Parts: sequence; C-alpha cells; structure tokens
Amino acid sequence: MPKAPWKQPAMSGATILVAGLSYYFVRLSPAEVAARNAFVSGFLITPLRPLQASDEASGANDARLAERRSRGESAEKIAKDLKRTLRSEFEMFTPDGRLNEHLMETAGIPVGKRDAIQRAFDEATEAVSSSLKSRMMPDDEKTALEKRIQAFRIPADPVEAERLLSEFRQALASACGETSAAILLEFYEPENRFGGFGRYDIALTRSPGQEVRSQTGQPDQYLETEDCYLEFITTEPGTAKEVGRISCVEDRGFEKRHFGSLLEPSPWK
Repeated sequence: MPKAPWKQPAMSGATILVAGLSYYFVRLSPAEVAARNAFVSGFLITPLRPLQASDEASGANDARLAERRSRGESAEKIAKDLKRTLRSEFEMFTPDGRLNEHLMETAGIPVGKRDAIQRAFDEATEAVSSSLKSRMMPDDEKTALEKRIQAFRIPADPVEAERLLSEFRQALASACGETSAAILLEFYEPENRFGGFGRYDIALTRSPGQEVRSQTGQPDQYLETEDCYLEFITTEPGTAKEVGRISCVEDRGFEKRHFGSLLEPSPWK
C-alpha cells in the first residue's frame, strides 16, 4: 500500500489535496507581501502586518460586515460569499495547528479576541475527541497485530453531534459575534471534521506505511516503513453508504486537525 495523499471527504465536493500542504502567506517574500496587500471583494487582505495595523484592518473589515448586515444580509450568506471569493487565499490553520491570523483579520476579529477564539476551537476539539473516544471499540475482524494492523469502529450519535456543534457555535458567537463566527465556521467546515462531529459512523484502520521501490525492467517492490498509515471512512449511520474518506500518514498533524486527540500511540512504537 503506497503512502496516500490526504483526501478531502467526498461530501465537500473538493478535489484531492496533497498531504504536504504549504501555507500560502508564509511562503510570500516581502516584495510579494507588499504586492498582495489589496482589497478582495471589498475586504482588506493584509499578510504579515504588525498588530496595530492588523487591528486597523480588522476594524475596517468589521465595519464592512456590519454594513452588509444592515442591508439585511444574513451572517450565513455573508460567510458563504466570502468563502466562495477567498477560499484559495486561506488555509484554516498554520502548520503548528493555530488558527490563521489572516482569516480572523478578514472576519473582522480584533487581536485581543483571538486567544479566546483559539480556546473555543481547542476546547471543541477536545470535547468531540472525548465523545468519539468514549464510543470507540476494536474491530476484531480487521485487526491483526502480528501484521501491525489495528482497526476500530465508532458508532454515530447524531443527538450528541448536534449538542457538541451547537455548543461550539455558541462559544464562537459569544467570543466574536454572530457574523464573524459564521465566517470561521464556513471555512472550518465542521461537517467534514470528526465524522461530522460524530454524526456519522466511523471506521478507522492503522497499518504499516509502505513505499514503492521501482527499478527498470523489474516489478515494483512495496517496502514497509516506520510510519503508520491511517484511513478514516465515514458512512451514514447503520449503513454502508460512504460519506467521506480520509487517508494520511500518522504524526504529520493532518489527523489531529480532523480528529483531535482521538488516537492513542500505536502499540508498536
């Protein structure tokens, strides 16, 4: 089994993303940063600005959001419009797992409120991880420890999922207001995280990573590596109807952004 790229769950309709995603704004040179400072659909994108300037841009964007709300636009419509326009401009998280400051700036969130918002995301991650972990059970039919294969099942709990998501929405709205919270949630896509916050059945398999060794005139060789390969499959509750599939190499951070602290370390590490 070759190392697979990270796959966005099928329900999002997005294309496959490679596991080694880089972060767009981090890559920019100073000259490119200056060139990128511009209005996009009326919203100021200001990479790598000092805190004072970041607060000024946040205030300007907040005023634009308030103006749109005053014209009768809903927070959800504004959030969807921004995501459609700016999706390629932002990654939701930086490589160390923190929320993208530029996204919060665009959502009109001042610097002083950003730690509270980070806490809301961190606490939601732990709450959903704990909820899933409490229902996780070994799948003995697929587990083969002698081959370094572990398998688990997590049954859906739609009522619990709705409770967790509702509490998360409320925490964000309390921290930064309804409109900014809607923007963050639109980019975060909670329906694609934690199996829809536990709304779907989850099948998890951990197996040895493999790499392909090719030589002209010889069949490919598949060699085990020290890495662990993870695959999460989400299905409609009680059915085999697949909703999404996520594949990644463990300990690269991708599984934690989608499943938090669900997994214990593998027994063979």
